[in-house]
Amino acid sequence: MEVLRKYGVQKTIYFPLIETGGEDYTVAAVHVAGDSQRSFDGAAFNNSTNAFAHVANGIYSLVLTVAEHQAEITVITVIDQTPAKVWQDQTIIIQTYGNPAASFAFDLDTATVVASSVTGNVGGNVVGNVFGDVQGDVLGNLIGTIGGLVAAALADFFDTNSGTNYAAAVAGSVVKEIADNAATGPAAGAIAGAVWDEARVGHVAGGSFGEGVASVQGNITGNLLGTIGGLVAAALADFFDTNSGTNYGASVAGSVVQEIADNAATDPTVGVIADAVWDEPRAGHVAGGSFGEGVASVTGNVLGNVVGSVGSIAAAGIAAASYTAGALAAIGDAVLDEVYEGAETLRQYLRLTRSALAGLLSRAGNILRFRDLADSKDRIVETTNVDEERVIVVTDVTP
Repeated sequence: MEVLRKYGVQKTIYFPLIETGGEDYTVAAVHVAGDSQRSFDGAAFNNSTNAFAHVANGIYSLVLTVAEHQAEITVITVIDQTPAKVWQDQTIIIQTYGNPAASFAFDLDTATVVASSVTGNVGGNVVGNVFGDVQGDVLGNLIGTIGGLVAAALADFFDTNSGTNYAAAVAGSVVKEIADNAATGPAAGAIAGAVWDEARVGHVAGGSFGEGVASVQGNITGNLLGTIGGLVAAALADFFDTNSGTNYGASVAGSVVQEIADNAATDPTVGVIADAVWDEPRAGHVAGGSFGEGVASVTGNVLGNVVGSVGSIAAAGIAAASYTAGALAAIGDAVLDEVYEGAETLRQYLRLTRSALAGLLSRAGNILRFRDLADSKDRIVETTNVDEERVIVVTDVTP
């Protein structure tokens, strides 16, 4: 017989013993040393920690310790060691669950799967809410919301629509907002005005323009026909000549105004601004309610749609209420439909196990029939030989 038990938890197993040379259960079995032995994962057999005991009606019990449940598969043999054997040999195979070292790592006793973070790639769809850090790539679709922002709005939020052509970005996207609201450079008139309105104090370094004009504090309304510090009047006129008022593009070549216009720093392009925004270190941009705070924990690629909310995962992880009924059902179905052995799934294995352990049993000659829960079909049909050995086993694992 085969049973499923939780890894590392003491449990009592129950099993029948059949009289030697017959087919009835025996109530006369008495345990002596060596009658019950166990092997862990194919290792050598040793005596079990406890002795088995008769419960009633030929059913016996054996208490298996925590250590005897710390293996993928524990095989128990119950063999009469006395010369005149009272019962036929019995074998119990125990498979464990609920631990990475068990046959099944998934804990069947746990109703809620708790995930504190996603650190690898998600290759499928995430249905529900994501509360915490996504540190790897999301290769499928996120169906839910991120911080209350629906997927369509999030797509527009980051969409540039045309690569690095930010002028054509989707209206309302962060790139479009940067392009629309980026400060423009000051006009040439504002630059010139700031130069001439600058206080002279402090601008007196040797050889600077400030030093050169520091002593001219009044108006020169006539012509300078000589030289100023070796500079002839004609050259001085060109030096300051704008030629057309505030139209600095038409100022005289070589004038200070033309030099200012020619050498003024050009405004950065929208592409340069956007690159600077995305290349800015996250540290320091964590003010409550800011974009920096909102995207600080997204360190990987979000390649699909995000529909739902991404908040913070608390120490206790994602609660059961965070999953939809459909998500929980999908998780359960995925576990139960996992191939267990050969082409047989865990769901099919449990149907067979339930029938073998608790289903109605009938016998006609050497044919044993184990029924399903509804008593609507033969779940297992066994044919035995004269030695009570199984020679043919036919199973029906359909619902």
